[in-house]
Formats: sequence, structure tokens, C-alpha cells
Amino acid sequence: PQLLNDLKESFETTLTQNRINYGKITLFATYRRLAIHTNTLDATQKDLNETLKGPAASLGVSKDGEYLPPALGFAKKNNCTIDALFIDTIDGKDYVMAKNVQKGANTKDLLPTLISTLLKSLKLPIAMRWGNGENTFIRPVQWMTCLFEDDVIPVSCFGITADRTTYGHRFLTNNKLPNRSIW
Repeated sequence: PQLLNDLKESFETTLTQNRINYGKITLFATYRRLAIHTNTLDATQKDLNETLKGPAASLGVSKDGEYLPPALGFAKKNNCTIDALFIDTIDGKDYVMAKNVQKGANTKDLLPTLISTLLKSLKLPIAMRWGNGENTFIRPVQWMTCLFEDDVIPVSCFGITADRTTYGHRFLTNNKLPNRSIW
């Protein structure tokens, strides 16, 4: 139960931090299967349009109007160009400010990295490593399925790339697992 709770919270946090709106998230789990479903997921992340407050202008700008190391470091830390810097007054004091504007990316392009990072960062109560791999998970991963509407999202994790196929219980179905050479 704690793993499912952590998985849901991590998924929600990841989507929120990456400015992707989502609907109701439902988790399904057995001892050998985990599934996350959301009924709504925006096709693009929201555009970012924010104003960042930096160092005091007295520290960041010379008398000649040149930006000094504190202002340059502020720009670098926030991935802004020097052209994005400006001076603004807040509560009667001048500060170096930056305008950070980013167009939202395609959700389909972001999901492979986001999901892979999320899965590898889960805190597992017990984890195992299998084959020659370096990654650990609660059980050996045999396959992954990741779909956005009808499109396969090529998430790569634990040496496996997601596909649109999933498999039922090995004793209750006639499905054959893919031939894996990790054992």
C-alpha cells in the first residue's frame, strides 16, 4: 500500500512540477503488476511566464550599468540570458529581475523521461537486481506498456522499452511472455 501511495504522489508531483494538467489518477496493482491510469492528460504542458527576483541592484549592477557576478550568476542559475535581465523596484528597493518565458512542450515528448525517472526514484521497501543490470525494482520487470491515447510512448527503463502489449496471468491465459535473456 505504501508503494502505491508513493507512486501516485510521485506521479502527481512530477506532472505538477512539469506544468502538465491531469485528471483523476487511478492505480491498479497485484503482486506482479502495477498500472497508472489518468482519465485526462493535457497534450502540452502549460507555458511558463514568470518574473524572477534576483540580487539587490546595488550588488548586481555597477555604476556604469554593467551586470556584476551576482547578477550573472542569477541569470545562469535560472537559465536566462543577460538580455532577459532588468531592474525593478519592489518595496522601494531596486532588484535585478529576469523574465522567464518558456513555450510548453509536447507531453508525449516529455513522458518517456518523466516516467523513467519516476520509476527509478521510487523508494522500495525491498528491491532486487536481476541479470547483469544495475537497476533495482521490487520484482524483475518483464514488460512495460505506456500509451497516450492510441500512441505508444517509448519509455525505456530497466532495460525494456514500453510497447502497447501487456500479458495476463501466465497460468490463466495462453499468452506467451516475450523471450528475455536477462535471467
